[in-house]
Amino acid sequence: MSNQQWKKYLLWFANEHVEFRLPEIKSIAFLFNINIRWLEKPNHHPYWVVELPSEKAAREIASRSVGLRCCMELWARAKTEEELHKNIRSYPLELMKPYFKPDLSFKINVETFCNRQSQAEKVAKIESFSYLPLEGPVKLKNPDVCLQLVEYYGLDSNNIPEKPYDLFFGRWVVVRILSVAVGRWPERVDHQTVVEEKKVHWEHKYGSTAIPVHGKPGTGAAWRHRVGSFCGDRQVEILMSTVIVHFEFSYSEECSMSFVTSAVEPDLLSSLLLRWH
Repeated sequence: MSNQQWKKYLLWFANEHVEFRLPEIKSIAFLFNINIRWLEKPNHHPYWVVELPSEKAAREIASRSVGLRCCMELWARAKTEEELHKNIRSYPLELMKPYFKPDLSFKINVETFCNRQSQAEKVAKIESFSYLPLEGPVKLKNPDVCLQLVEYYGLDSNNIPEKPYDLFFGRWVVVRILSVAVGRWPERVDHQTVVEEKKVHWEHKYGSTAIPVHGKPGTGAAWRHRVGSFCGDRQVEILMSTVIVHFEFSYSEECSMSFVTSAVEPDLLSSLLLRWH
């Protein structure tokens, strides 16, 4: 443990199911035996700043989380642009150098949360990082290294401040582009190591109390289900009482689970779950 080099990471979540974030992340950390140092108390903001023992730990959390949108190795954080650049310059160069090699392509992104900016504004901000000793070629699609500036303008889209409340800069570890559609799982994009796209096989089900299909894996993570585990969902409309829906997905060869959804004899289903858990 003493040889591990803890680093700061920015965990950025999808802006939904807020109350589910903490139970999910704690459960995933339990599954992978990951120690998390909470630098701030988790709140309603869509991001957390934590310390993790390794990048592998960050990837393991991202591999199972449904609510996590992306994870960034945090190099600097500030309230103003001037302070941010000052903090980046003071970040240990030896920790950045491995990503500035001539044979590593790169790009710098600018993302604003709850605010829109023109392309010209974004380009100007990208050029403000010209002091970074980047030696590799610029590659806008699937670069080896993706650096990101994130500006957080709060959650109230009807009252956007002139300046951001928080600014973050660092290297993306896992980036996800989520596009939920009927019968389609969100696409996953990772600028470092490929996170396998989820493959989902499911049937349509109707019911006002049914959990959305993309919420099922998150439920499994919170319940700490491992490979081969079963979990059930009783929240099915009574009209579905004669239907059993089988839903299964696979993160990778190391992580796959099955879900059985039914309103038929829930006591029997519970006994099955206890037997297979």
